[in-house]
Amino acid sequence: MTGMLILINILVLVVVTVVNAVAPFNIAQALLGLPAGWGVILRPWTLITYMFTQTDVLQAVFNMLWFYWFGTMLEHISSRRRLLTVYILSGIGGGMLFMLASAQGQGLEGASSAVMGVVALVACSIPNHRINLFLLGEVKVKWIGLVTILIFSFGGGSVATNMAHAGGVIVGLLIAAYSYLRRPRYKSVYGRGISTSQAREELDMLLDKVKRSGYNSLTANERRRLIELSHRI
Repeated sequence: MTGMLILINILVLVVVTVVNAVAPFNIAQALLGLPAGWGVILRPWTLITYMFTQTDVLQAVFNMLWFYWFGTMLEHISSRRRLLTVYILSGIGGGMLFMLASAQGQGLEGASSAVMGVVALVACSIPNHRINLFLLGEVKVKWIGLVTILIFSFGGGSVATNMAHAGGVIVGLLIAAYSYLRRPRYKSVYGRGISTSQAREELDMLLDKVKRSGYNSLTANERRRLIELSHRI
């Protein structure tokens, strides 16, 4: 799903670039981008199409790199369907805040809001998972996510654009909170404060299941727990 969404964004970027080169109008602004204010009433489809419409190559590369990293992690700990759901809902949330913050002016295009929702959810779901970064070494996902959110939400651009990014983050956080409240309650061996021997025993049980039935046999929570334990022990 991560690759499919990236491919859609790239294909739309290519089509928009080619059409704009020969057409007397900007197709992204005229048909695909989310209008400022309440122009969405006349073009309701743009609340979806805008989050797949990249018009700047550098912005597209930046968005898709971040989405590849965090989208892949979300697929590993959850599912393809959930990744798509988070992407769409975060994009819609960002688009709605953009409409509230922009009475007029330029419309909104790009996947940033949708990507921010994915980043926020992953940072909350596996905050202590470590990633090797060039020159920095191992860094926890929660810090990478926090810095990314701050850059996107306060790193320049108009107030309306920053609000759109914040909208994506809010949706991601709400989904994380909902998932936390809905997650199954485990016995004490899964709880906080367990001993190293208990943690190792739990890890061995999960690894045995992977060996018997494959990684895909793990539930979303078991995948998340496997990552947590592997970094603790």
